[in-house]
Amino acid sequence: MEWIQDGRKAVGEIKKSLPDAVILDLKLPGINGFRICEELRGDPRTRGIPVIVVSGSWKNAEDRIRSIEAGADDFLTKPFDAQELMARIKRMLQRKEVDIGHNPLTGLPGNLAIEEEARRRLARGGNVVYAYVDLDNFKAYNDVYGVKQGDRVIRLFADILVEGTKRWGTPQDFVGHVGGDDFFLLVDERNAQKLFNWIANRFDERIKAYYSDADLKTGYITAKDRQGNIRQFQFVSASIVFLLGRNLESNQYPVLIQALTEMKGYVKHNMKRDGGSIVFQDRRSATLGKNENPAPPSTTPSKTPKFDK
Repeated sequence: MEWIQDGRKAVGEIKKSLPDAVILDLKLPGINGFRICEELRGDPRTRGIPVIVVSGSWKNAEDRIRSIEAGADDFLTKPFDAQELMARIKRMLQRKEVDIGHNPLTGLPGNLAIEEEARRRLARGGNVVYAYVDLDNFKAYNDVYGVKQGDRVIRLFADILVEGTKRWGTPQDFVGHVGGDDFFLLVDERNAQKLFNWIANRFDERIKAYYSDADLKTGYITAKDRQGNIRQFQFVSASIVFLLGRNLESNQYPVLIQALTEMKGYVKHNMKRDGGSIVFQDRRSATLGKNENPAPPSTTPSKTPKFDK
């Protein structure tokens, strides 16, 4: 357990360490407990962390209502019994264990939440962009630098995705963590291309800090591939594939996932690059949904799908 007495520092530490639960005093220097709670609930990484608000002087029911509206899960009046506090924390943690909607590494919504949100957007319609984002050469990096350092890279990538949607997106944009180095985004069409380009460039800038000076000098790392052969790998980079699902309905979520998965596979196996992240749009958006089993992208040169780089 860690105690932090400054509101602004508390927010930064919570977003960095992603604790199991937060006990929040309303009266803190910097920013008050209401604002802290609102900030935590406004960030996909910290939205699922249980929060207990405590206060020595609840003015009236208004403060309690305001705490609930800010996103608090529970509240106590000081002085409180330590056993009661521990019982409430235990109850919230048990509830959190049942909630499998968030990825434990990044705090972002997981597979169930992703599917639920995607189906809701499909049912609503509109110009929503659906994107599948993952990291290339990550396994080699993990093998060389270790799992802990690999987890740091995953968290870096998650932070960049969230920062990008805040910078270029709308409050309705959604960032989910499928698992491993795979992520899923639902964003407004208007700034989607700018957002994805920013994510790609930002990640390419930041990832360099996660390599040793020796590897930075050579520009690659040496590791075993999946067949056990020793070879050189470029630095970790991001692949972002996206499409518009205008013609899809909520019951065609599998069609959406199939299309994005095919696109992801095509990019990885057929697009040559000299390093760095890439962004591709699937131009089949206009025909998706008209056939529940659309033909997969052909890998033959004569039938190459149309992409924007």
